[in-house]
Amino acid sequence: MLKIYLQIFGTLALGLIILLNYNVFMKKPNKEKIVELQKEMKTLEVTAQTLDKVLNHRPHFGTLENFQSQDLDDVRVFYADSFNEPAFMGKLQKLVDLSGCTTNGIIVGNIKGVSNPLKYEFFKTKQKENLEKSINSFVSTMDEYAGNTAKWQSIVGDNSDYSSRLVFYHSISGGKKFPSSMNKGFEVHRFKLNLKGNYTSCKKFLYLVSRNRPFTEAIVHSFVPINEKQGVEKMFACRVTILTYRDKNEKMHPIQKMVDVQV
Repeated sequence: MLKIYLQIFGTLALGLIILLNYNVFMKKPNKEKIVELQKEMKTLEVTAQTLDKVLNHRPHFGTLENFQSQDLDDVRVFYADSFNEPAFMGKLQKLVDLSGCTTNGIIVGNIKGVSNPLKYEFFKTKQKENLEKSINSFVSTMDEYAGNTAKWQSIVGDNSDYSSRLVFYHSISGGKKFPSSMNKGFEVHRFKLNLKGNYTSCKKFLYLVSRNRPFTEAIVHSFVPINEKQGVEKMFACRVTILTYRDKNEKMHPIQKMVDVQV
């Protein structure tokens, strides 16, 4: 009888041990693995949906890339990468001559140096910080513009230009974290001039300088008459400082040509 009990309880004990081992070493780890796989599948589904939304606008990638390269070239003309002081002084003298004014010379003023130039990498989207926001901005902006013929033509049409695309660029980059200050990396050169001429000549000089903005800027310190005559014979003295800028930031490069995505 004892032998039968031992066989029965021995079998039950062995079954309990097997069941415990199954729950601890097989069932629980498998459940955890299944949960992890389900989470991974959900993440992949979201990623695939996001990628589909981006690729819906794939036919426009080339058009936007061309306009961005073109706009980058247009913006670069405003600020010089290099600066030749004698050549710039010669340009100022030419503006003086064209205006009809006279000057006793061009005085080179102090130069404001550069602090903390901006680098190209500052404008790249960082995956861990703001990739999702950047993608959402791209998708929502492209949906808004590509889905509206009038809006799309405003940025890619024959009459579009850089200024018409500024709002578009601002919207599409809404998810990016730009540097806290964009006023960096510009070296400022100053040139002082004492001009003499009639009212029209002095104003013409200031107008010619303004035509070169924002590359040059005139600060008028004084503009006063120096004789008692009237009309074109009335002479004025105009004391101005001309500012010009050299861009010492890292040069921005056009977006590299995209490799076709196999879908």
